[in-house]
Amino acid sequence: MEKLYELGKRVERLLYSSVFVVLASFILYSLSMAIIQDFKKSKLDIYNQISTELTSNYSAYQEAEELSYYFYQYLRKGISDPSSNVEGKTKEELQTIKADMEKENIVRVRLNLPKLTQAAIGYDENVFNTQKLQRLTKFLDINELRSKLHIEKVNDDLSASETFQKLIGRLILKYASKDYDLRAYLIKGFKENPDLKSFSSMLAKDSAEIGNIKIRIFDVEAPMQFPFSLGEMKSNISLYNVQKMGMTIYPVFLVFWLGSLCMTRNREIYFLIKTKMVPYTYPHILNIFQFSGSMEDRKSQSNHDLNLILMGGDKVIKKHELLASLLFLCRTFIGCGLLLVITMPVYWGFANVIFSSYSQAGFTQVTILIICFLVNVLQIIFFGYSEAKVMRNYFYLNT
Repeated sequence: MEKLYELGKRVERLLYSSVFVVLASFILYSLSMAIIQDFKKSKLDIYNQISTELTSNYSAYQEAEELSYYFYQYLRKGISDPSSNVEGKTKEELQTIKADMEKENIVRVRLNLPKLTQAAIGYDENVFNTQKLQRLTKFLDINELRSKLHIEKVNDDLSASETFQKLIGRLILKYASKDYDLRAYLIKGFKENPDLKSFSSMLAKDSAEIGNIKIRIFDVEAPMQFPFSLGEMKSNISLYNVQKMGMTIYPVFLVFWLGSLCMTRNREIYFLIKTKMVPYTYPHILNIFQFSGSMEDRKSQSNHDLNLILMGGDKVIKKHELLASLLFLCRTFIGCGLLLVITMPVYWGFANVIFSSYSQAGFTQVTILIICFLVNVLQIIFFGYSEAKVMRNYFYLNT
């Protein structure tokens, strides 16, 4: 008897705590929908992703910028060496040219270019000069860098001079491919800020402006960034990060909370069936059952019905079974309705975020969400199954 009563008390505590669970579900739902409706949400994500990649590979992008500028200057100035003509050169000078030509051939072999021959020394266009060797060395450097950043190698000055622009263009296309307007804006911004430093500054400035915008949660304006400090350290918490964290943590919490409620309620019903003593149940909202009066009171209508039941009166039995079934529907509607109110809004909000065009949800996050959703569905079905155990049961008060 005590177990039945204690289980009922625990069910009631869980039902009271459902107020906070429902509130959290609707807050996360509202936050998810607000983020979807906020057209600048995608921009903030894209800015952060581009800035992160630029920061993590800053030295590589800086090297690409310097090498691209070198080839741009080479093309613009038409670099040449007026002393390249061998006519009038001394023997020592020609030997020096020959040695330099051999150095160039080493580089040419690495570039899969044909070697220069000794006969070429007599022709002006094949004579080695320091600038040519530097140019070939720069080709090696830029091709090694392009391989590191996973773009095709080049063998002409124009393509080499466009390396930095190509890298930034690829970066913009990678993260802003779904947003034409933003992609066009970033490309225009890069043309106006063609160097790495000014482009990074533009991204940081725009990110700060977007971070200051506000969204509406339950028709209440809330800033996108909440400042907080830990001692001397100051930082901001983004609502986007809160929502993303909620997509992973909250479904797991629901699995445990619903599991606790369903198992506790199942145990309570088990002990009720075993003892058949309604008076010992805790009077919470789900404990509504069909019962007749005390065996000691034979004057009331309920005890008259009880006597007919004991004698096998079909009409009275059917009447009590019908009332028990109606109360079962009432209990199931209250219980399952509560569980649906807890789970459906938050999952609907998360689903809308995942299927939005700007979703950045990862495979692990989506997998956890799907698994938890399916478990929650099974838990709700199990709750209905537990209530169905006493679907047509009616009890009498034996006190």
